[in-house]
Amino acid sequence: MSAYQSWGRYPRVEQDARLLYWRHQPLPLAGFDGPVLAYGQGRSYGDACLNAGGVLLPTRRLDHFIAFDPQEGLLRAEAGATLAEVLAFCLPRGFFLPVTPGTRYVTLGGAVHELRGVLTPLLSVAETLQSQAGEAAPDGRVLRRHLPRLLDRLHLLRDLLEDMRDFAQVTPRERTPELLAGLVGEALHLVQDWFAARHLDLSPIRFEIQVPDTIIVPVCRLPVLMAIRNLLKNAIESLATGPTTFRAGSVRVRAALVEAWAVLEIADTGAGLSPDELAEIQEFVPGRCSLKLHGSGFGLPIAHRKIRDHGGHLAIASALDEGTTITVTLPLGPQEDDSYADQRPTTVRTLRPGRR
Repeated sequence: MSAYQSWGRYPRVEQDARLLYWRHQPLPLAGFDGPVLAYGQGRSYGDACLNAGGVLLPTRRLDHFIAFDPQEGLLRAEAGATLAEVLAFCLPRGFFLPVTPGTRYVTLGGAVHELRGVLTPLLSVAETLQSQAGEAAPDGRVLRRHLPRLLDRLHLLRDLLEDMRDFAQVTPRERTPELLAGLVGEALHLVQDWFAARHLDLSPIRFEIQVPDTIIVPVCRLPVLMAIRNLLKNAIESLATGPTTFRAGSVRVRAALVEAWAVLEIADTGAGLSPDELAEIQEFVPGRCSLKLHGSGFGLPIAHRKIRDHGGHLAIASALDEGTTITVTLPLGPQEDDSYADQRPTTVRTLRPGRR
């Protein structure tokens, strides 16, 4: 038995670590019928090593690159490879993997953990319903309790898969002039429809929209619409008091022209963030610090990436129990730091983790 420690070096848990050396080898589990946990480097919240009394399968030695498509930028690799190793491989080949300094040592297996948190309870509910299907007279109370949970998890799974796709998708180079007021109005309708489809009542929330109908921005419409929608959704969720209830509060949207920029401000009177939570969220890592009741943790990172792709900026100010203000600045014309502007030759492409 070996003592492995979690992120932060506490606690230490005794468990049987059995190393993996090759992906085709049989799992070293002969004679063992207890809990098994795969483990990378422990550098993400979903990559835990705490499996007391069970078998731990460290995957770090499984770090081989299997195949690479230089035309599509698609890399197939083993779960033990780190994002830093992927970056070192792809950068000389003209691709860039967008990671932050704090996440470059996460393994590929450790990074792909969000689905597990959705599928595990989904499987539990499905097993309960399956057991009821075998009964001559299914218990109506069990069905009424578990079917809503099943639907909720399926909605979350669908949202998570869509968010993963949107986060990975490259922003097109095309730009068209768009009314900022039109983008905000459509984004608000989209997010209101999202909550209505889940029978969530937003009537306690007051919306204040002050966006002049004279501000025109050159953007790729759908990515920017998605970014504004995500920011509005976050603002609404900050006022949640439970899975289906919201307290009285406001979401205010204002816009103005400041020199060569369009400035959009989305402010809420929600719970706000502590300094530690704010610092963590500002790393814009998907799922890294999600305090929301109805989200996947991808919304803010998607918004940040899409705004940045347009040469813009996204800033967050927040105080606990006071609310959060997000300020988005978009250029009124092409910018040198717009990585997808038509006027700028594309020499470095984004490595996509999968096809759409």
